[in-house]
Amino acid sequence: MNYEESYNIEEISNSIENEDSVIEKELGEINEDIENENDENDDEEEGEEKMIMEDIQLVEPIDKSLCEMCKINKWKYTCPKCLIHTCSLPCVKAHKKELNCDGKRDKVKYISMNEYNENNLRNDYYFLEDVARANDNANREQNDFRRNKHSQKKNVILKQARKKDIILKFMPIGMKKSQINKIYYNIK
Repeated sequence: MNYEESYNIEEISNSIENEDSVIEKELGEINEDIENENDENDDEEEGEEKMIMEDIQLVEPIDKSLCEMCKINKWKYTCPKCLIHTCSLPCVKAHKKELNCDGKRDKVKYISMNEYNENNLRNDYYFLEDVARANDNANREQNDFRRNKHSQKKNVILKQARKKDIILKFMPIGMKKSQINKIYYNIK
């Protein structure tokens, strides 16, 4: 290794150190600028909040009997899901569109005991009745499926056909051919 190569290495490392120090200074200045801007923004936001609070205090309290959408008419309807008060169908539609509300009460929504009241108890009772009704309907449909599908008249016809070694099959009840079929058996 000769003298020129070592000088170049030292020179390069010094220039890198100088560039690093310049970059650090610039970063420090940028960070100070950002902090100053944040302080100014915080001051502006505090000023805006004070102005908003003053505006709120100057405005008369909102009448709670007015529609929450148009704020003109008295409310007549309450949304079961979000409890917004509205006065008319256009206001209901606007409320559903703006708030993405489907207007259906959430039947399994958690309600704390402090908020639990007679209406919530009634809603829970109706929910349990709906579940019981759905269960009963499912059982009834299952039992209908298991029962003999044919009426008494068809059973008599089937017995007589079997006695005479005739294979008789009926179409399902909903089919058109089943409705058109006028087969009968005369007992005499």
